[in-house]
Amino acid sequence: MLAFMLGVSVFAQNVPEMIYYKFDVAGTTVANQASSPVGLNPATVNGLTIGGTGQFGMGLLGNGGASSTNYVNTGWNTNFGNSPWTISFYINGAANNTTLYYLWGDNTANSFRCFIGGVAGAGNVIIRGGGLPDLTVPSIASGPTVVHFVFDGTTIKGYKNGVLGPSASATAVNIVGTAPLKVGGYSTSLGMNAGCIMDEFRIYNRALSADEISQTWDQTLPLGGGTSLITVEIGTGTNTSYRVPWNHFYQYSRTKPSISKVKSIQQARFRKYIIMLLTGQLLTPIPN
Repeated sequence: MLAFMLGVSVFAQNVPEMIYYKFDVAGTTVANQASSPVGLNPATVNGLTIGGTGQFGMGLLGNGGASSTNYVNTGWNTNFGNSPWTISFYINGAANNTTLYYLWGDNTANSFRCFIGGVAGAGNVIIRGGGLPDLTVPSIASGPTVVHFVFDGTTIKGYKNGVLGPSASATAVNIVGTAPLKVGGYSTSLGMNAGCIMDEFRIYNRALSADEISQTWDQTLPLGGGTSLITVEIGTGTNTSYRVPWNHFYQYSRTKPSISKVKSIQQARFRKYIIMLLTGQLLTPIPN
């Protein structure tokens, strides 16, 4: 069994429930550090690279290539229906012209997508499809920007750097797809432009309040940071304690490097397993 200090529960509510990509480890996968992660974990990074300087640490680098081969495969078939949700992301280096570049979306989910340029206009970002009215957040190409799109069941709202912007009534929403949501691209269209970097991609299963957005848009999550002491019960009751990051995700398997599952601290049950950070750092070989 796994025990963890109360601090984990206190701060975990700030972490997105569905998807949370920090893009802090270079490679062809990215950990989903949400509290109840959906889709692949880790998700597959196809064609694009993780590097550069994002909001915190590194980020997902665009290359202006086709989304058929350049995107993050969430492995999650888009399924919001008409329920509330929030999607947010950091972006820098977005093209300031009318060329159409897609940031994320799913063409099978009633063409639910987000892009810059095109009908959005130079330097602006728009959310479109899924039964939503078009909603444009202006002037994101002027510098580093964090965008939130919040759907509360009746209204779609846009936030820029924690401040409420445009909103519109949305009463005919139906966002359900048969293919995985793509991050960094959409369908086979052009994905993020070269020189663009995305970071802190977050999907919540609820509509964030204005207060929570203002408190978290410029913070890495969970709030508070630091480490917490956890206890791993091994076999028939031998307990060993390790200090690990709050709400981090771990790969555990009977034999390294074959990974059988990926779980969060809150969900995991360990018994004679090797615990590894998703970065590949071995925390400890647990004795048999």
